[in-house]
Amino acid sequence: MSKKYNFGESITSSYEGELAQAYISAALLSGKTLSEGLIQIKENVKYKGVLKTLSSTGLITAQACDFLDAGTVTLAERIIEPQNLQVNLELCKQPFREDWEAMQTGGLRVDAVLPPNFETYLLLHVAGKIGQDVENNIWQGDKTGAGTFASFDGLFTQSQVGTFVPAAQKIVNAKDPMLTADIIDVLELIKAQIPTQLLFHPDLRLYVSPGVAMTYINALGAQNYQFESYVGVKPLNYDGIQIEVANGMANDELMLSLNTNFFFGTNLRGDMNEAKVLDMSNLDGSDNVRVVYRFTGGTQIAIGEDVVTYKKS
Repeated sequence: MSKKYNFGESITSSYEGELAQAYISAALLSGKTLSEGLIQIKENVKYKGVLKTLSSTGLITAQACDFLDAGTVTLAERIIEPQNLQVNLELCKQPFREDWEAMQTGGLRVDAVLPPNFETYLLLHVAGKIGQDVENNIWQGDKTGAGTFASFDGLFTQSQVGTFVPAAQKIVNAKDPMLTADIIDVLELIKAQIPTQLLFHPDLRLYVSPGVAMTYINALGAQNYQFESYVGVKPLNYDGIQIEVANGMANDELMLSLNTNFFFGTNLRGDMNEAKVLDMSNLDGSDNVRVVYRFTGGTQIAIGEDVVTYKKS
């Protein structure tokens, strides 16, 4: 006789430090931007991390017998400082119990990998929700609380501060990237501001939201580009610039740079990392569980001069 899962027993579990790494990784890295490597991940940043940048001029001179120190090398740095973050949720076990039991009894495709226990199922369920929120914060986050996502400052938010990104490369225009009639004009405005040193660079990327990507595909179809109005898949590039769909981007914003210029920092093995399930039934008689996550995360741009942004006015 098969043994049923006994939900009368406590399901409290706690994973801390390195033991929590698998769950914290699932929470942070499940969003599209990080899971597909659209930007760089700087791991194990305990408090602050340093991004070194180097520029040089006049290094090459005519040959001579003596050593001649020539040229100018400028070394600069950018600090990435992940924020301490947490998730505290209280959930009723009943609907999740039903879903989990359905999975155990075949309510899923045969080759799927099942969470081995109910605690893991809950932790991974919440991890997926955290991944969605982190994805949005990577691009739109504003820790001052001025926007919807306030866990840490996102890449677009940072690019708009001061003169870090040259003013001409921060485009504000009435053209709407969500309109088929406007999207090509928007891309032309961005292309006109790309720094010369980035042109045809293999790491050059244009980051757009799923909505903007679909608008661009519609524009290609409307123009019957290479007769591709008849097929579902169209090339996501513009004049050789690779377009990346970043689910966390806003529909009225676009961002261009090298994918090696954008960083997400975290400490996956930090002592303060925690993933925990607390069964409240033995404490207050309820059918609730509390799910707790503690982790770190933040973004940084290495070189502002290598960034072009667009925002609809």
